[in-house]
Amino acid sequence: MVYFISDTHFGHKNVLKLCNRPFETIEEMDETIIKNWNDRVRGSDTVYIIGDMFFRCDDPESILKRLHGRKHLLVGNHDGSWIHKVNTAQYFQSISHMRETSDGKHALTLCHYPLLSWNHQKKSYMIYGHLHANTDVDYMPLIFSRPHMLNAGVDINGFRPVTFNELVENNRAFVEKSIKCCPSESNSENRAQCCP
Repeated sequence: MVYFISDTHFGHKNVLKLCNRPFETIEEMDETIIKNWNDRVRGSDTVYIIGDMFFRCDDPESILKRLHGRKHLLVGNHDGSWIHKVNTAQYFQSISHMRETSDGKHALTLCHYPLLSWNHQKKSYMIYGHLHANTDVDYMPLIFSRPHMLNAGVDINGFRPVTFNELVENNRAFVEKSIKCCPSESNSENRAQCCP
């Protein structure tokens, strides 16, 4: 089985407030994501981590050694803070900034940052992270208009690794809710109050 996940931000206390995550403490968040991960992922499963796995985490290896699966990291903007402090070869099958691959059924381009143009974009998918559940960026209407762009962030995917089909469904529901809740003519104050 192939899974996707992004922006776990293990160890990052401020992410609870910044992203309005439903956890009282960073320890609760970290343990919930680890449990959700290991409840789904088996040792032979592939997990693509689309960036920002840790930030300000004192001991990344204590988490890495607990996570099941064959892990591939797509480097995000916060990964530079920890990636050189661990023996990455022990935990990851690959580390890259962008990757073109397949899950066996779909052509995929993986990158932490959402790309508005990628190879074979009419018949392949762009899986990204970085935005969490933020809808208040000026290019969001472009992303929402492209069903082949899929956000792997935990904030819209139940704080767990998800399959391709789950990714499609979660993104469809997120876009539908965001458009209904936050029409483009809303002012930024209303958007901040209602957006997921």
